[in-house]
Amino acid sequence: MPVLLDTKHRQRQWLQAEKATFPAIAPRCPYVGRCGGCNLQDLAYEHQLLLKERFLAQALQPLGIPSVPVAPLADPWRYRNKIELTFGTSQEQLTLGLHAINSFWRIVDLDDCWLIPEPLARVMRTVRTWAQATGLPTYDPKRHTGFFRYLLLRWSHATQQILVCLITSPGPREAVAPLAASLSQTHPDVTSFYWGVSAKLADIAVPDELVLLAGQPYLRERVGPFDVDLHPLSFFQPNLAQAERIYETLEAWVRARGVRSAWDLYAGMGLIAFYLSRVASAVLCVESEPQNVQLLQHNAALNRLQGLTCRADRTEEYLRYLGSTLPTPDCIVVDPPRSGLHKHVIRALAQHATPCLIYLSCNPTALVADLQALRSLVPSYRLTAAQAFDMFPHTAHLETLVCLER
Repeated sequence: MPVLLDTKHRQRQWLQAEKATFPAIAPRCPYVGRCGGCNLQDLAYEHQLLLKERFLAQALQPLGIPSVPVAPLADPWRYRNKIELTFGTSQEQLTLGLHAINSFWRIVDLDDCWLIPEPLARVMRTVRTWAQATGLPTYDPKRHTGFFRYLLLRWSHATQQILVCLITSPGPREAVAPLAASLSQTHPDVTSFYWGVSAKLADIAVPDELVLLAGQPYLRERVGPFDVDLHPLSFFQPNLAQAERIYETLEAWVRARGVRSAWDLYAGMGLIAFYLSRVASAVLCVESEPQNVQLLQHNAALNRLQGLTCRADRTEEYLRYLGSTLPTPDCIVVDPPRSGLHKHVIRALAQHATPCLIYLSCNPTALVADLQALRSLVPSYRLTAAQAFDMFPHTAHLETLVCLER
């Protein structure tokens, strides 16, 4: 009898048991076993892919879906274009790195990370040395005191430039301005420096206020045929090569089905909509985050795209109250958060029952639950295409793209 993978605990148990069936190798990174960033680096890459294919087949078994291939990454090292680092304290010394395995409080102090480009690692070390020299304390999430909280770094493959965002608790601008002024001198590839101020109690690297202290407001990147500008809080896939493969696959599916009108739900900064616009003459985007909506419109204008309409609203609210009045498009694409589709979205999708529904998922368990719910309302839906992508080598995460048709 197949093992259900409907909870994180069961998934972890299954992965640990299956991982033990492969021979272990010496990991490249010295922090493996302490840092929570990678949990598969002690497997050869080809075995990581086999493990993910087995996991996906097991997760999708309730849908009766046959095995789905996992597209590998040509080079599984230094592929991330973004990293969020956390400041901590160890033996009264300021540290900067990633959370330790299964720990909310402990930070593993990093000198390098094999998932990020080397220029980002160099900036990370410089910022840590500077922060240590200031003598200012790191934020204590237990006591809610201290200054330094997070360091967010973005890298552009197109321009080889770096955006830096230092996030602190409220404090004097004079404490941060010297770093903004000097960093571009020591690292000429740093072209944007933001200061983020956060009074939040939650451990999330999302500031209440952003101030550009030096450089350009945007980091320019190129995604397939599109130029896109990014700011610190942009939702942008951290693996550019695999993101392009996902968007190209999606575009090919849509083009083969003769789509002329489409919706992009949970649109983010609009890259799926941009690719849809190469085929469809009318694309509706729905996105709830104001900064994403602004960036979507900015980048659409930058690329002189036509036929895009953007609605700033939560997808479930828009579809519940306004979507029912709209004509059903030829295709609907959903790229929901890890929790999956809201129940109102599932009902609206069933109401519209578009001929072509494409779902991009970062969570196979949520994907299964959503498709089961949708097919119970629209029994005529059949899965006609599926492809997985190894978006995060050396971790258990992957992205799955499926197409349902009536």
